[in-house]
Amino acid sequence: MRKCRESRPKPGALPISLPIGRRRQARGSFGGGEAGSLQELRRTASDLVLPDDYWSRYKEELEGIRSEGAGLREAAQSMAVSLDAAPGSSGMDGALRGSADRLQSLLAGFADKYGGSGSVTAGRREALKSQRSGEEERRSLENQSRTAWSGATAFLATLAGMRSSPEEKQAFERLDWLYHRNLTWNEGQEEAAPARLPSDASEGRKAAFASADGWLDALGDGVTGMRDAVYFAEYSYSRFSTAEPSEVRSMLDGGGEGLLMPGEQENEYVLYGLRNPAANIAAAYGELFALRLAIRTMEGLIECRSYGHPLVVLAAAALYGITEALKDIQGLLDRGVITLSKYAKIDTFYKDYIRLFLLLHGSSDGQTARRIALIEAALDVDLQEAYTYAGARGVASVRLWFLPGAAKLAGKSVSWQGTVKGNRYETAFSADSAYQ
Repeated sequence: MRKCRESRPKPGALPISLPIGRRRQARGSFGGGEAGSLQELRRTASDLVLPDDYWSRYKEELEGIRSEGAGLREAAQSMAVSLDAAPGSSGMDGALRGSADRLQSLLAGFADKYGGSGSVTAGRREALKSQRSGEEERRSLENQSRTAWSGATAFLATLAGMRSSPEEKQAFERLDWLYHRNLTWNEGQEEAAPARLPSDASEGRKAAFASADGWLDALGDGVTGMRDAVYFAEYSYSRFSTAEPSEVRSMLDGGGEGLLMPGEQENEYVLYGLRNPAANIAAAYGELFALRLAIRTMEGLIECRSYGHPLVVLAAAALYGITEALKDIQGLLDRGVITLSKYAKIDTFYKDYIRLFLLLHGSSDGQTARRIALIEAALDVDLQEAYTYAGARGVASVRLWFLPGAAKLAGKSVSWQGTVKGNRYETAFSADSAYQ
C-alpha cells in the first residue's frame, strides 16, 4: 500500500500536544508545487461528477432491457397459448416448432446482451469498476482512521476522568457556585457546554473543518474591531494561570499534584466552565486537537496526493491528519512545543493556543462571570458587596490670544477656576466615580 510522506512516531510513544510563540525556527514555505497539487486534486475531484451522457447511456440500456424483455414475454405467452391448445388439436407441429425457435432465439439474444456475461452487462460492470477504483484501498484507510480516532477519544476520556481529591472537588464546587451567583445577579446568559469529539472519525474531520471556518470568521471579526473580546482575552492571558503541559504529562503518569486545583488552570476554567476538576483541561486539549486535525489534514491532501483517486486521497489525508495531530499532542506533552505546520516551521506553545481560544470564544456573560468568580475565590472577597472607586485628574492649558495682563485683571473679578501663566491659561479638572 502506498504511504503518505510522514514521520514515524518513536517506539512506545503515547498517541497523543501544542502552543504559538517564543522561539522561532526557520520559516517553511508553501510553494508552487504544493499549490499545484491542490489544484490537481480539485481537477480530479471534478471528474467524480458523472457527465450527462453517462446517464443517457444508462437510460438507453434500461430501455433496451425493458423493450427486449417485453418481446420475450410476448413470445413466451404466445408459446404458452399454443401449448394449451396442442392436446386437443392436430397439425400444430410446425407452429409449435416455430414458436419454440422464436422464443429460444429471443432468449439467447437477451442473454447475450443482458445476461451475467452479456456485452451490455460487461460494459456496465467495467464502467462501475472504473468509478469505484480504489474502493478497497479507501475502506482500508478509513478503518485505520477509525482505529487512530479511537486513540484520540480514549486519551481525552482518560484526561477528563482523572481522579480528583475531595479538596479539589470542593474548590470547583465553590467556584461554580460563585459563577452562577454572579451570572444570576447580572442577569447574564450561560453558554452551551463545550462540544465533545464525535465518536466517528469522518464526523470528527467535518467538525474540525467547520470549527476552522468559525475560527477564521472570528479572526476576521477581530480584525474589524472586537475591542472588548481582545481586551478580556489579553487580560485573562496575562493575569490568569494555565495548566502547563509538563504538569499534565506528570498527572497522566501519576504525579501532577495540585494541577486539578482552580488556581492552576484558571484560563481553562474561564474558557469552558466545567465543574469536573479535570474536564476543563480535557476540553482545552480536545479543542486543540481539533485545530491540529484541521491543519494536518490540509497537509495530508498534499502529502497523500500520490494515491491518485480523490476519494482515496481524502481518506489517506484524514488518516494522516489524525495521526499527525496525535503526534502533535504527544510532542506538546513531552517537549512543550510543536511546529505550526510542515509548511510553516514555527514553534507553537500551549499558552499560544489558549490565548487564541480566549480570543475566538469572545467575551460572553459566562466568561465574565467566571473571571469574577476566580477573583472572588482567590481574594476571598464578595465583589457584590464591595465598592469600586475610580478617580481622574487632568490639566488643560490654552494659549491666550489677547493681552495676558488684561486676562489677569479680569481674573480678579471673574472666577475662572484657573490661573494665567505668561500667555497661557491653565486649569485643573478632576472626575470621580464609585459603584457597587
